Amino acid sequence: MKAKSLLEAAGLAVLYVLPIANAFFKSWHVNSYHHAQPVASVPRAIFLLILLVWALAWLMIAALERMSPRVRTIAWIALSTLLVWLFGRIAFAAFGAHPAIARHALFAAHIGVAVVPIALLALWRLQPHMVRQALDGVRFLVAVAGFGMLILLPKLGWQGLRFQGHEATAFTSPSLPATPHSTQPRIVWILMDELSYDQVFGSRPSGLAFPNFERFSAHSVTFSSLQPTGYHTEEVIPGLILGEPVADVEHIYGRPFRFRSVYRGPWYPYDPQRTVFGYAHRLGWTTGIAAWFNPYCRFLNSVLDRCSWRYSDVYPGLPVRLYYERSTLANMWALLPPHERLDPFAVYPIDHETHMNDYLDTMAQSESLLRDPRIRFVMLHLPVPHTPGIYNRGEHTLDAGGNYIDNLALSDVTLGTLMKVIRSTPDASQTSVIVSSDHSWRVDDWKKLSDWTEEEARLSGKRFDTRPVLMVHLPGSEEGQVVSQPVSAMIVHPILEAIMRGQLSSSGDIAALVAGRRPGRHKDR
Repeated sequence: MKAKSLLEAAGLAVLYVLPIANAFFKSWHVNSYHHAQPVASVPRAIFLLILLVWALAWLMIAALERMSPRVRTIAWIALSTLLVWLFGRIAFAAFGAHPAIARHALFAAHIGVAVVPIALLALWRLQPHMVRQALDGVRFLVAVAGFGMLILLPKLGWQGLRFQGHEATAFTSPSLPATPHSTQPRIVWILMDELSYDQVFGSRPSGLAFPNFERFSAHSVTFSSLQPTGYHTEEVIPGLILGEPVADVEHIYGRPFRFRSVYRGPWYPYDPQRTVFGYAHRLGWTTGIAAWFNPYCRFLNSVLDRCSWRYSDVYPGLPVRLYYERSTLANMWALLPPHERLDPFAVYPIDHETHMNDYLDTMAQSESLLRDPRIRFVMLHLPVPHTPGIYNRGEHTLDAGGNYIDNLALSDVTLGTLMKVIRSTPDASQTSVIVSSDHSWRVDDWKKLSDWTEEEARLSGKRFDTRPVLMVHLPGSEEGQVVSQPVSAMIVHPILEAIMRGQLSSSGDIAALVAGRRPGRHKDR
């Protein structure tokens, strides 16, 4: 009887914690991918929570076994009502990315909580043996759920109870030469997150000018029908850097960074030496990244000479408001009633201030990297025009507010600032500049959120134009050219390699590369 009580108590604990712990069963973990170590306080809090609920549930069930049959029946009718609520929470969390479905699931659970006890109590008066059989079935299901402990405890324990040191989010390699290669050209790759070709060059918002994008395009090769390689930054940029499709990524501390080429396909190790940065190193180029969102300093550590990355926004990876910077006890307190509350689509408060600080820090690091003549291949990943808004385009000032359209205006200002820095460097005349984006403005996602504005709805036409941006400026180029044929965004990878090999000197060379008339890959690739 004691073993059965322990198993039933375990089942109640599993059903309570499952919606919260679900994030730790995905192929990539937001707690370990987007945040610097240590991040153990969240899984540690959930681990302790499941033990606490298990202990309390066991004490309750053990106490019920000493009660009269009548009291036990009433208690298990109450627990059956609790199960309706628990299953409602599980469904609510499972459909968190679909708020309408999640709300329907929660509404059905509320109806069940009201109806089930009334129905069981009424049936108990008429057919007590049927109620006892039904409650025996409920106890059996709860006991079966208890075997979930065999999965939950090892998963959470492995992530939460082992030592995690503090991770460096910026470094300069000690092997970086003291002086630059004076005769070597330079490459600067500027990647603006969520920059839409349609909004900048196609369906431009009325009354909004982008002089820096226009000026850059007038002296560059611009791809007007670029085809995206994916939808999420976590997969798109590692794929562009690798030169291969990346449909899914996995990163859990203690394991190598891995990727899938196709959904549900086999996992492959993400080898930095096979990336464009590894290729640059083999050709004698020094490399540097100043970036936002992806942990570049972690998974490209061995092929970078300078690196910095930052991401402070609260990422919607958990269905409750847990924070990796908080202590274990603070996170556990947030998990206990009445504090614990599941949110559809992980609705965290929109933090414009945090996003603005990330932008300022990334820009400062970017300008520092551009002014370092030792770094010959530079990549900058900037957090604009990605929302939340951080610019007042009417006042031309940074402001913890606004929307995607405001951030578009800031993106143009940002390009102008970076180009001014590039032109001020001694290597300006031999610097190739690439301006691109990972994906376009994902209207279908943002229109679901609370900070979506009427202006955004009107200017987007509520449609998702998939075209990201790619513009390539070669040293000395004075004329612009538009490539209108559909081209995969993966073309940026062979363009970078060709520039490193000194094979691109004009827009005609880029057109030939796009048409497939280029040398084969080197054998070391």
